Formats: sequence, structure tokens, C-alpha cells
Amino acid sequence: MRRALIVTCSLALLAVGLVGSVGSSAAARGDGTIRLHVMTFNIREGGVHGRFSNVVEAIRKADADVVGLQEPFGRTRKLAKALGWYAAPRLHTISRFPILQPAGSDGFWGWLSVAPGKVVTIANIHNPSYPYSVDMMRLGTATKAEILHIEQHVRVRWMQPFLDSLQPQLDAGDPVFFTGDFNAPSWRDWTPAVVDALGWQPTTLRYRAPRFSVRWPTSLVMEGAGFRDSFREVRPDAIAQPGFTWTSGHPGISPWDVFDRIDFVWAAGSSETLSSRVVGDDDPMSDVVVEPWPSDHRAVVSTFDVTPADAPTFVSPLDVRVPIGRPVSGAFHSAPAPDRILGVWAQDDDPALDPPLVSSAVGDAVTDATIDLATDALAPGTYTLALIDQDGTLGRSAFAAVDPSAAATIAVSKTRFAVGEPITVSWTNALGNRYDWLDLHAADATPITGRLWLWRYIDARIFGSARFKAEATGNWPLPPGRYRVTLCIDDGYDCLATTRAFRVVAS
Repeated sequence: MRRALIVTCSLALLAVGLVGSVGSSAAARGDGTIRLHVMTFNIREGGVHGRFSNVVEAIRKADADVVGLQEPFGRTRKLAKALGWYAAPRLHTISRFPILQPAGSDGFWGWLSVAPGKVVTIANIHNPSYPYSVDMMRLGTATKAEILHIEQHVRVRWMQPFLDSLQPQLDAGDPVFFTGDFNAPSWRDWTPAVVDALGWQPTTLRYRAPRFSVRWPTSLVMEGAGFRDSFREVRPDAIAQPGFTWTSGHPGISPWDVFDRIDFVWAAGSSETLSSRVVGDDDPMSDVVVEPWPSDHRAVVSTFDVTPADAPTFVSPLDVRVPIGRPVSGAFHSAPAPDRILGVWAQDDDPALDPPLVSSAVGDAVTDATIDLATDALAPGTYTLALIDQDGTLGRSAFAAVDPSAAATIAVSKTRFAVGEPITVSWTNALGNRYDWLDLHAADATPITGRLWLWRYIDARIFGSARFKAEATGNWPLPPGRYRVTLCIDDGYDCLATTRAFRVVAS
């Protein structure tokens, strides 16, 4: 039987405890709506190609309330800290509002807690950039049929799990915002009239084939799911206001560059679009100018009047990666009831049956609160955060407790594998970014210097294991040789730990 340590903690905040610092631009209005500024921003490899302070300045000048980031490269928390905001590295999203990740969101979406018992759904995506269909058209290496095939099988396929996960909110008419670098244009910018009027941009572009109209599938799928392209809602003339976000023109335009609009703020459900602005370099395309501009993409910020949704019963940590010694802040919404407890359980325990490791009683009349629970007695690992009453579990989610002084580790399950045998890798103390990943390379190389034989994402898990097998991305089966696996940060080549060498041998 598991020995339980129960520590009772006081309520940190009641009633309004779930709501973050709200600027006047996002304050509740008399009709029950809020004004919300939603931004999408590809900051280009973590903002390292310019001054990071200019990334911060761009968000401040845009007066954004929530930003979907692309290419943060492990700097989501750093950017949020510079702004005094909340961070959700698994979502690549930052906000002045608390960002909730309840059970079932699975890294595809989160809730902004905008008022007690009121939420707004936010999702964010970075579609694959290769193969880039516009370049293939420009070079004359693909037909329209081939381009449409690529878009359906690369980008639409990448988007579909997000849309599937969002379906309940979309069906309910809840306000949903979907930001991203979609790496594909909108069909509304590629009609025959627009193509005839604009042609290739810039006019000095080295193109080898004509531009032709395309009904780009990503935009059609988004519209079919009920989303509205906020920029084109308020700026419907794609000839007069093309709104190019790619490329920004800094640090310089290459003759091979393409001007297009591939960065979007999509909206669905109970919201009204008031405006949409391009944020970028000192260029006629930009409505908000920051110099020097730190990215190769311009950003987009759209303003909405939003009617938030009523929150269902839920439990969510405000941060899913908690250093031991700091409390885990558990936010919840639940109808008033007696005998409720918010607590922490071991990952494999049943909150309805097993005693909590840490807990706090919840007042009978409380519906929304954030409670801080001590983590000092927890060992590193993954835990369940749950709200229970005398009848069972009302809601649950997960978080990881990490030793703040410990480095990440990674290990393979054994030192010899037969050719074609799955290779099991386990790790601890990862950072929980959306695109933390594993690089399998030759033992005498590194992720930077060596050939990438196999790779895979670790699904933002802080503790976990994964297998390289026949479905792995890369070269399979591995030929005989000596290899290592390295744990790297968020699509980049800053890496945390490497396994010992292991052998793949012919059977």
C-alpha cells in the first residue's frame, strides 16, 4: 500500500483567482463581451537573428493579449517573462491571461481564462514548410494537380488533428481562435483576378513559370470548419491590400524570395472581427512598424469583440512543468458542492480511491479558484492533479514535478540491437516544448556535425519513453554501426543530453 503524505494548503485566490492581469483593451464590456487582440508571430528561430528585445517591442506595440508563436525554439517562457505574461510552451502560446490545458486538449488547444467561469479557446500551428508549393509553381516543377496533392497530403493532414480536437467547441459555437504560419496562401488571394493584377511579387523575382490561380486547400478546409480569415474579413480587396507577411524584407530581399500572405489569425464562433493589422518592418505592407525587424515573417494582430464561453467543470495546472519547491497552481471550475478536495496523486493512482499526496479542501460555495499545493515532498515525475468530492472525480489533468538542480537525462534500453529491432529510448527532465525532439546519429558525430539517421518528436513529455521502429522518420532499418540519441530543444539544435553509444548488429 502506498504511504500518503497529506499537506493542506490554503486557497490562494477565490472567485477571481483564475483571471490574470487584464489590460483595458481586453476588459469586460457592458454587454458581456470582451475586446481581445489576437496575434500570430513567427519569430524566426527564437528571435536570434535580431535583437530579442525587438520581438518584445513588436508584441507590445501590437497591444496583443495573446500570441501564437512559431519558431520560438525553446524561448516561449523567456518571452512571456519579458512581458510579465503566462506561457504554454506545449502550445507555443503566451498571453496576459492564464492559459489552461485541461484533460482532452492534448497539446492541440488551450483555454484563456478571461473571467471567472468564462473561457476562450486558442489553438496555434506551424505547418510544414517543405515542399513549398509556391516555389514549385514558380520554378515550373509542379502542375496544379501535383500542388493540390501536396497541400492535401502534407499541410491539411498536419492540420486535421487540431481541427478534430477543436470540433466540440466549434459545434457549440464557442469562440475559437486559430493562429499560425500555415506555409500556404489563402485561395482568396489567388483568384484569377488577383493573379492577373499582381502576378509574381516582387517584379524582379527570378521566376521560370507563370503564376496561376489556386484554390488553396488549407484555407478552404479552415473555412469549411467554420473559421473566418480575420484579415480578409475586414480587408476584402486582395489587390489593393495584399497583406503580404512572407517574406518581410529584412535583413534583405533575395531575388528568389516570394511575397505572399501565409500567416493567419482565424476566428470561429461568438466573436466579431473589428480590425486586422500587419506588424513588421518599415514597409508599405506594415501597419505597425518595428525597426530593426527581427524576423523573416511579418506578424498579424486582429481585434475582436468576443462573447466568452461558459467553462465546463475542469481542472488544470497553470504550468505543466513545476520545479520541486515551488507550488503547483491548480485552477478549477466546478459547481458549488460540499466536501470537494483539490489534490495531487501519483500518476498511476485513482483519485476516487487512493489518498492524495497533497491536498486542500475547497469551500462549499466556491466555483472558480486557483489553489497552490506544495511540491516539496514530491519526487521528480509525472502526477495527476484532480478535484474530487464524496461521489468521485470531478476533473483531472497532469503535470510534471522536476528537480530544478538536475540536468536532463536520456538512455537507451540496451547496448546492442539487431538490424530492424525497435530501439527504446527514455528521458527525464525535458522542457515540455511542443517540438522537443530526438536525433539519432552516428556515435562519433553530433546533431550538428553528423548525418541525421532518424528523428522523432517526444510530444512535449517531460518524462517519458519512445521507440524508433519501422514507422520512424528517417532511414529504417538502421545499418550495422555505432549510434547515439540526443535530446534536443524545440525544433532546434540546442540539446540537453545524449545517450551512451549503442550498436546495431546484423542478426
